[in-house]
This record gives sequence, C-alpha cells and structure tokens, in this order.
Amino acid sequence: MGEVWLVTSGRGGTGRSVVSACLGAALSGLRYNTALVDLNMGLRSLDMLLGMENDVVYDLSDLANDICLPKQALLPVPGAAGLQMLSASQWEGPSSLPREAYERVLSRLLQNHRYLVLDGPPGADWGFMTAVSLADRAAVVTKMDPLSLRGAERMVMMCRDGGVKDVYLIINGAEPETADEEGEYPYMAVQRRMDAPVIGFVPETAELGAMPIRLPLSAGLGRTFEDMARRMYGDRMPLRPPTKPQKQKRSRFALTEDEDD
Repeated sequence: MGEVWLVTSGRGGTGRSVVSACLGAALSGLRYNTALVDLNMGLRSLDMLLGMENDVVYDLSDLANDICLPKQALLPVPGAAGLQMLSASQWEGPSSLPREAYERVLSRLLQNHRYLVLDGPPGADWGFMTAVSLADRAAVVTKMDPLSLRGAERMVMMCRDGGVKDVYLIINGAEPETADEEGEYPYMAVQRRMDAPVIGFVPETAELGAMPIRLPLSAGLGRTFEDMARRMYGDRMPLRPPTKPQKQKRSRFALTEDEDD
C-alpha cells in the first residue's frame, strides 16, 4: 500500500511548492512511482513551477467529478522518470469538493503509485485540515525567521491534532550555522521547541529560484533531497546543517614574498 506525504507551511513564501516538487523528483529518482498532487485549489502553482502550464487539460476537480480518467489527468513531469503531476483547479476553491471526493481521488492514485506528495495549502483553513486528514506523514517547510517558525510550530501541532503521527521539519533558505561550545546548532533548539525532527536543509540557490525548475537537479542538490526523502520514510542518516568553511590558519613557517626573494 502506498503512502501519502503532505508538504505544508505556516505561511506563504517559505518555498513549500518548490520543496514538494523536489521531494517528488527525489522519490522518483529512488525508483518509486510517485505522483505530485497540487491541493492549492484556486491558486495552483505546480504546473507553472514545472513548466507544464500549457499541458494541463484536466485537473483534480475533473477527476473527482468523473469527467476524466486518472491517466488523462496525470501528466508526466519532464526530466523525472516515474514522476507524474495532478494539477489543482484554478477556478474552484478547496471547499468546492467534499473531503470524501479528495479521498476517492487519492485512493485511485494509490493503486499505481508508491508515494503521493501533496503540495498542501498554507495556513490552517478547511483545505489544510482536509489535507491533514488524508496524510500518513507530513513535512512542514519553514525558514529560520521568527514569523516562519511561529507558523511552523502551529502547523506541527495541527498536523498532530489531525492524526498525523510522523511530522518533520525542512528548513528552507538555510544559512550556515555555528555550533556553540557544547556542540549545539541553532536548528537543534527548533527541534526541541516543536518536538519534530529536522530532516534537511535547502540552500538558497539560483537553481531553485529559476522558473520553471529544471529537472533533474544538479548532483549535489539532488542528493540533498534524496537524503531528505530517505529520512522521511525512516532511514537513519546523519544530519549536519550547512556550516561556514573554516579559515585555514597560516603556518608560522610560511615565507612572505620578501623572505622568498
């Protein structure tokens, strides 16, 4: 039986949709049939993010209302073998479909996919609570600024209240961290505060800032998301935040230009 992963955030601007797309690409790169499902009804973005806006004919609402078949609504994502995308409706809001309709759609998709990655709506409205009720695991995307962390803390709590036992944190726009004298990094305090493990750090890169995102990702960035996916489905892997490169100490035996002359 497949699993449903929800990617969410406490506020807009945290890069939730980018992380959703790259997690889906990582899972397909690990040879799992995966579908990206845009649940941001009325404000869809995955189609544009992946350069597929001109390919969408049928969307989630059409599939829920039996206007099309799954194979007509699911589109192959360029550059990511085994990854498909189901677009949200651009014209209907999340409450236009009952929860049971979303559940039927996901159940049909799970017949042929090992993982469904839901690009959930930000915030704590009806659409978010519906997404939570359908998810097996959830990843909350946050930045390290106080507003993002406050929203993320709320989302972690609401995911758990909604029945999701496995809730993780992904830090986007990660900047180098420095450990204190006891070897503790700032992200560790965030983990304790929210009682949720950080499974990865997404750096600020031009590659992820491009529109559309070009898949496959570069080797280093692709590995970053593959490691996140592995941690999310249970692999125990060491995690270290990005750190500032240490300055090399100049040897006291090094010759100056004058001495060399």
